Amino acid sequence: MKNFLKFLPLILAVSIIQCEKAVYQIYGTGTFEAREVLVSAQTLGQILEMPVEEGQSIQKDQILARIDVEKIELQKQPIEAGMHELNLNLSIAREQEQQAQIQFENIKTRYDRFKTLFDQKSISQQQMDDLQSQYELAEKNLKSARLRSQTLVAKKEQLDAQSALLERQIADGTVVSPLDGIIIQKLKEPGEVINPGGALVQIANLNEMEIKLYIAEIDLGKIKLGEELSIQVDSYPDTIFAGKIIWISPKAEFTPKNVQTKEARTNLVYAVKLLVPNPDGILKIGMPADIFKK
Repeated sequence: MKNFLKFLPLILAVSIIQCEKAVYQIYGTGTFEAREVLVSAQTLGQILEMPVEEGQSIQKDQILARIDVEKIELQKQPIEAGMHELNLNLSIAREQEQQAQIQFENIKTRYDRFKTLFDQKSISQQQMDDLQSQYELAEKNLKSARLRSQTLVAKKEQLDAQSALLERQIADGTVVSPLDGIIIQKLKEPGEVINPGGALVQIANLNEMEIKLYIAEIDLGKIKLGEELSIQVDSYPDTIFAGKIIWISPKAEFTPKNVQTKEARTNLVYAVKLLVPNPDGILKIGMPADIFKK
């Protein structure tokens, strides 16, 4: 009896814990992770400046780096000169095409009228042959004028495309943040040369956090995409955070070793990911949390 009384507090404590957990339909633990973005350079050049540091909060479209694009800007000069010359030639060609169109229409009108007179035997064969030659020549000149205009238009489109590409490469020399967040890693420094695709900084979006838990197959029917679960962290025990289910794994897996006891590691579970709003920045990367549904 004395031995029983000795272990009674422990038995009661275990019973209370089991009762507390029994009120939850779903219960799990996890750690918060941030949505991270690796921002890379889109053009080749030397980094002139990087006005950001690790741990710094940044806003969307804030400048992260400036890359030297002077060589690209120099490539634009001959293209701009060629574009000026081409525009002049295109204006002349269109004027010539317009004149050729007018001349052709005038000769065609005469040709149609003379053909009627020729059918009525009112004009000679020689007159008809002369007008036929004029008509064919006018038609040929019109086709040639149109072809020249079309050729110049095609060249203009080619130069426009080259110019647009250079403009884009020049614009890419200024690298801006694609989102609000925090610089968690600065991978380059001013003075270094970077290639297209080279990573500059890693940004974490702390406005929304993600957390993952694992649940048994028997509990899958208790949750659904878009549903909200309750989340609690040790730092704020009196605050209940809401997390929306954004992903449920379609495939079972063994329980991760760092989540359950050795006996439970052989159990098959399904991973569930939640998205948790964090506008005040209370939740931090790596912070452990309890996830539950009553």
